[in-house]
Amino acid sequence: MKNNRFKWFVLLFTIILAGCGGSFDVKQLGKGDIDFVADSHRKESERLLYELMEKLYKRNPNELAKQASPTVEAQVERLKAAIKEDSPLYIDGLEGVALLQQAFSPDFTGDRVFTLVGGLLSMVHKSYGYHVEFFIFDKLDQQKLYNSARNLEVSSWRLRTEKDIHGERLILSTELIGETTNLSFERLISKLISIQDMMAIIASDGGRRTINGVAQGVAKAVFLPI
Repeated sequence: MKNNRFKWFVLLFTIILAGCGGSFDVKQLGKGDIDFVADSHRKESERLLYELMEKLYKRNPNELAKQASPTVEAQVERLKAAIKEDSPLYIDGLEGVALLQQAFSPDFTGDRVFTLVGGLLSMVHKSYGYHVEFFIFDKLDQQKLYNSARNLEVSSWRLRTEKDIHGERLILSTELIGETTNLSFERLISKLISIQDMMAIIASDGGRRTINGVAQGVAKAVFLPI
């Protein structure tokens, strides 16, 4: 557990604190540069996903209406409460890619927006080893981070293309406003992809640890395991 990671820092902290004035956070002793980077990137990914949820609900109010508490704030709080250190993020017993598959299933009758964003958050949480904060002994898996970036690309493509039996898109996102295409969804997801790809490069230790790339056509895009 996280508390156990600090036991060996206690003596060092006591020595440093004795020679320092003012306040000092003991947790800083257990962090390296990469840990601070991982913290900030993970937090930004989470923030962007909540922003994506809000934008998708605005385009798909019928999905929000399926919830017992039909407000965006309530659904954001549900996801925040589901994130636990060292634990998977489950929604109705499903995690990550399984949730993404469900969100785009033609037979699914639940809230597709919550399931999609919850699946993305669950996937990102798993790609960071289920950590909500990073310390010296925590290791990142470059392949999981890379695969999560590819799954974000697949999700973006499926948002634009998946339709029901009536030819209507399952989840509305990108839209035409007059002669202009609203690309705000693509830009937001692109930021998420960039964050995950950057963390994959950092975790690969500058390329000294291999990342297995994936070559796949958009028409055959599938979610990768995390």
